[in-house]
Amino acid sequence: MSLDRCRLLGREVLDVSATGVLLAADELAWPHEVLLVHLFTGGERIVAEAQVTRVVPGLRRSDYGLALGLTFSRVSTRALRRLLHRLRGTPPPIPGRRLRTDYAAMVRAIRGV
Repeated sequence: MSLDRCRLLGREVLDVSATGVLLAADELAWPHEVLLVHLFTGGERIVAEAQVTRVVPGLRRSDYGLALGLTFSRVSTRALRRLLHRLRGTPPPIPGRRLRTDYAAMVRAIRGV
């Protein structure tokens, strides 16, 4: 990959997991586009290859603006272990929307099935 094709898409990670990140984007990227992700965690740098799997246009009230859902496609085992170690004990994000009611589960609970 030549440097003239490189561009900075965003600087702030909204959510991170063992499988990918949600990036607050300053620029648009397209689904299936392959990117290089650099995560800086307390003096450490984790580098991974990721694919754009979701583009969040930022239209909902709960959205933070344009965001990209990136799924790691290639990351070293060592880097993944370091990331999981840093995530240990971190609470999950609070959902921006109400959870849908599972009516089938309610009926099963009432019937005692």
